[in-house]
Amino acid sequence: MSTVTQGLWITVIGMSLVFLGILALWGLMQVLVLIFTEKKPIKKESSIEIDELEQKRLAAAIAVACMIGMYNSSISYSSHKEKESISAWQAGHRSYQMFINSTLQQIKKSGK
Repeated sequence: MSTVTQGLWITVIGMSLVFLGILALWGLMQVLVLIFTEKKPIKKESSIEIDELEQKRLAAAIAVACMIGMYNSSISYSSHKEKESISAWQAGHRSYQMFINSTLQQIKKSGK
C-alpha cells in the first residue's frame, strides 16, 4: 500500500467518524427533547366569528393602508415641468462636465 492510498484511507475513516459523531449527537438531542419536554394540552382559544363582509372590509382597509404607505415612501421621478431632483452622483458628474466645458471654452478663447 502506497503512502497516498494510506493517506486517503485515513482521510475517509476520519471523515466517517466525524459524521457518525455528529449523527450520534443529533440522535441524543432528539431523545433528550422527547424525554424532557412537557406535553401541554392544546387549548382552543375562543375565536371571534367575523362574517364574510367584515373580512372583505378588513382586507380592503389593510390594502389601502399598505398602498398609502408605499406611495409615501416611494421615489417619485419628476417630469421636465417640475423641479428636477437628482442624485449626488448625477450632480457630481454634471458639475465635472460643466468644469470640463468651461475649461475647454477658455482654451479656445485664449487661442492655444
